[in-house]
Amino acid sequence: MPKSRATNGTGPKAVASASPSPAEGDEGAAPPRGDPASAALSAAGRSRLPFLLLGVLLGVGGCAGAALALEPRQLGDVLAALGAELPRLPAAARPTCPKCPACPGPPPCPECPAAECPTDGGAGLAPEPSCDEPLAELRRRLEASEASALKDGEKLREELQAVSGQFSEARAAWDSEREALWLSCNKSVEEAAAEATAKATEEAKQACISSQPPAEEAMPPPGAEQGMEAAVEAMPPTGAEQGMEAAVEAPASPAAWPQCVEQGVVFRGKGVYASFEDVTAMFGDSARGCWAGDCTRTDKFEAPSAEDCARACAVMSRCAFWTFGEQDGTRQCFMRSSDAGREAAGGFQAAPRACQPSATEVRPSQAALAVLDSPALLACEAGPGGEACPDLHDAMRTWNYGIQNLRVSLANTDHNVGRYLEQISTDADAFLGLPVSDQLPEFYSISAANNRQVFEAVRSFLYQVEGGQAPTLPSPMDASVPRPARGLLCRGDCLA
Repeated sequence: MPKSRATNGTGPKAVASASPSPAEGDEGAAPPRGDPASAALSAAGRSRLPFLLLGVLLGVGGCAGAALALEPRQLGDVLAALGAELPRLPAAARPTCPKCPACPGPPPCPECPAAECPTDGGAGLAPEPSCDEPLAELRRRLEASEASALKDGEKLREELQAVSGQFSEARAAWDSEREALWLSCNKSVEEAAAEATAKATEEAKQACISSQPPAEEAMPPPGAEQGMEAAVEAMPPTGAEQGMEAAVEAPASPAAWPQCVEQGVVFRGKGVYASFEDVTAMFGDSARGCWAGDCTRTDKFEAPSAEDCARACAVMSRCAFWTFGEQDGTRQCFMRSSDAGREAAGGFQAAPRACQPSATEVRPSQAALAVLDSPALLACEAGPGGEACPDLHDAMRTWNYGIQNLRVSLANTDHNVGRYLEQISTDADAFLGLPVSDQLPEFYSISAANNRQVFEAVRSFLYQVEGGQAPTLPSPMDASVPRPARGLLCRGDCLA
């Protein structure tokens, strides 16, 4: 292969090519024909090549000359200045001497011997900081915080449990104190009567002591004792002595109704003398105007008359005194365990428990009509087993009470309902023997319908017995009358 004239045979061998480029071919190689632009570029490159070679030679020579012109120390200062201009790593990231933390730069450190400041490629250098250590520290702090939170939560839970225990103890103490207050404020009638008797006896005793003359005045002179005794025995008793003897020997009986009632007097409860009772046991849903709206524990209720108030107090277990008067636009009956709250009040009446009118007499025809027109029984027929009629057995006992009074009303009379009367009486007894079940309301509806049919058939006859018109039924608040005769349902056996 022919050699290039530019290399005089000393350059690398040219690679054979079917179409060599102008740069790789001989200087004497002719450009491709028919391309004037390529020929012009090739000519320009050959003309500028000497200048390019000259620039390279001058640049290398300038650097070498500058290096030779400077002394070694000056060259080091220049390099140090150039290094100072470059960005520096943080102090924590630069390797330092492990024996001398104050070393100003990387090893070797001029402050400590070379033996103690190794320079073996950083094997003995202080390790560069790692992200693992901050993460471990953060994890340790989080774990410590979590443990502290758990500990605080456990402590709070213990405090809550302790407070809950104290609350239960306080509630139990309050219940006990309330029960004691209840017992002290609602003494039984026997205790109140015993206290009143003891008080009266003590007052009589003090009156006897105060009426006696002094000892010196009562002593007779010497030698006149026998005459004095005879004179004393012969003297009739004075009016005071006669009254005292009568009070001790035969206490006066209380005045009868209504003389026993004090007019213009009220017995205040004053938070101590109120007698709380369950008046629903006597009056049922007819009870109104109770304390705090709770008629199962009240010291007052609405009553149409003083007679009803007196009779109610007579059947209550704790009531020892009663007061009747108008309050908030309604007539109220107040029950008291003592008369210590006595005050003057116009329009009020007050009396002890024993002061009450005689019991109201109810004729059998009245009782039968009261059962027939009982609002409670009508409610039971409208919805047996519902809230208005919770106990169907009590409802049937009420019907049975009316059947027995109807039987008495028809005795010795000419009537033709005897067979039907016996039938409904037998059905009522059979119903009272049934246990509570889902079919009980259905059985009650059938039996109650039969009862009402028989009672309605004799209504006109019952009116004739009562003078040809509907009789006046007892007040629902008259405690001296059985519940069914007042239009209420029986509670248990109410035939007695």
